[in-house]
Amino acid sequence: MEKEYTPKLSVVMSVYNGEEFLHTAIESILNQTFRDFEFIILDDGSKDNSIGIIQSYEDNRILLHKLDHQGLPSALNYGISISKGQLICRMDSDDIALSTRFEKQIQLMSKQPEISLCGTSIEIIDEKNNYIGNRIMPSEHSQILETINYSCNVVHPTYCLRKEIHESIGGYRNELLYSQDYDYLLRVIDKGYKVYNIPEILLRYRMINKSTPEKTYNQMRYGLLAQKLHFERIKYGKERKPTLNQLNSLKQPNLFKVFIYKSYNAFNKARINKRFPRALWIFLSFTIAIFDKQIFQLLLGDTRYYFSKKKNLP
Repeated sequence: MEKEYTPKLSVVMSVYNGEEFLHTAIESILNQTFRDFEFIILDDGSKDNSIGIIQSYEDNRILLHKLDHQGLPSALNYGISISKGQLICRMDSDDIALSTRFEKQIQLMSKQPEISLCGTSIEIIDEKNNYIGNRIMPSEHSQILETINYSCNVVHPTYCLRKEIHESIGGYRNELLYSQDYDYLLRVIDKGYKVYNIPEILLRYRMINKSTPEKTYNQMRYGLLAQKLHFERIKYGKERKPTLNQLNSLKQPNLFKVFIYKSYNAFNKARINKRFPRALWIFLSFTIAIFDKQIFQLLLGDTRYYFSKKKNLP
């Protein structure tokens, strides 16, 4: 009986109405220098031509699965559950992986079996592929620990992880539709697994100016919840209440909050488009944060992250 083929690597990408940048994302994976992988693409109930684009590729490494729309965490959990590789690499449908990304991540994971999850540094681009900036991530595990309380310091679409740790922590929480990557990373670290970032830029991360005040608000409150659960695990050895109960206790914004988040969102978009000097953006953002505790906590965390990271630079 012929032995079933088992790839070394499984690439998992969820797509939801991603037709605009999907060709570029798929081709960046198919053109990797490391080629022994299966490419699991999960269409999470798209209503555009995403499925047609995926089906236009005649590459037997692509495995398309059509799902009802449930959100990113659920789609990723399903994709990883059916994967055959011992290593799992994440990819987003609007980003661009540099051609040596998998080769370098797998090489690191093979040489250092104590590393359970590996990310990379990134170049940030806009909708038209224009360069916005670089984000050089803290590389060593000790450096990541110094800043993890303030920021998700391993970029989600650069994750390369051992499948066994995904199973060990119970995967993504389906109910966390925002900040699921931060919660995931914190649980990996709290379990004692070692994390590392390759300081080299191996992914072009697309920043799209489609944020809404509601999305900004949810990203913040879910991120703060992930931090709260992290501190509970450290202090008490477990989470004190079920996650869903804590999510239900989070309040929806009133009209004043919506106005505050619209203002913050507008300033943040202006910063991304480089319309403001950094110092002015910081001043305006902290001025807005006077009226909202969550924005203040976020900015304070970002500031701590910046200075903690800066002291570790050569």
